Amino acid sequence: MFLASGCIWLGAFFAPPQEIDSLVFPEANLEFYYDSKSISKVLAKPIGIATDYVSSSFPPIGGLEPIRLLVLESSEEILAYQKTFDEICAANKVPGPDLSFYKSVIARGSGLWTFPPMAIVYTKGQGKSAYATRAIHDYGALRISMAASQQAYGVPEFLIEGFAGMLVRRAIKKPVGLVSHVGAVEGERVHGWGVFAGIGNSLNDHSNHPGNWATSMKTVRKAWEKQGEVLPEEEIDSLVRRSKVSFVRADYAYAWAVCEFLFETKFPYAEAAVAVSEDKRWKPELEIKESRFELLRPVLVTLRAKKLRTLEASERAELFLELLYKESGETPAQMQTAFLFWLKRGMPKK
Repeated sequence: MFLASGCIWLGAFFAPPQEIDSLVFPEANLEFYYDSKSISKVLAKPIGIATDYVSSSFPPIGGLEPIRLLVLESSEEILAYQKTFDEICAANKVPGPDLSFYKSVIARGSGLWTFPPMAIVYTKGQGKSAYATRAIHDYGALRISMAASQQAYGVPEFLIEGFAGMLVRRAIKKPVGLVSHVGAVEGERVHGWGVFAGIGNSLNDHSNHPGNWATSMKTVRKAWEKQGEVLPEEEIDSLVRRSKVSFVRADYAYAWAVCEFLFETKFPYAEAAVAVSEDKRWKPELEIKESRFELLRPVLVTLRAKKLRTLEASERAELFLELLYKESGETPAQMQTAFLFWLKRGMPKK
């Protein structure tokens, strides 16, 4: 079995009707539970990759509630877990989900609860790539939510989907496309695609396959260069402010690209970003101290403040932008220009 560094096997957790085993990744704040060896075999390597990236990206946070990820083939175990999770919620002095949540997981294939952070994936009727994609996606969604909010509450949608997409693309060899927002499943092109509705046929991908995101963003970059401007509704600021209701299909690719940009360890910011953008021979090769990710870290730390734990997503999005521009010393236009340059020189192709 593939085990990531920092992984602990705890063995059987709770019993009948099937025995459930678990693996714990303390540095990545993850407890992974499964009820069959085949699930463990499918997810061992992807979870190892995902937790290694998370461990290297976020410093350990004392007292952080672990993310419980259950990938189960038994519907009985999913229903039985309610009692266990109710006790966990009671210990945290918060209400837990009612029975309808667990029934919904069985009906839809997966579901997550923000605090205490928990995700369940039901494997019946799903292929290996499908349930592995859901598992890594939901772990990523919860982990970035915990990084940006003490109780994973009120986190901007772009950050959730963007970081989850980052983990999926890194950890799953052949991921499937996940479309979970109402606006993203609209059949009409203008509703399904939002601000990128008229940009290129490469965005006409109903599957939302993560493997196509880089191609989609390349098309967007070329369109921006051709039109000579980025319209207000197309800017990073607008994406950050996008609500769960207004999130559309093209936003998955855009959110992934912006998060990759913000987590970038090889690209500078502010005046240094302008300098490299004017150097046609410059290539991102080595990690640098004053990188985009280094300025993102204190922003996330501030957003986790106890006094901010009840901020709504719209309020947290505004504070996120305010802190980001304060840390970088950039204007929105300067950051958008830097993002365009990154799309050309630094965006991952695979």
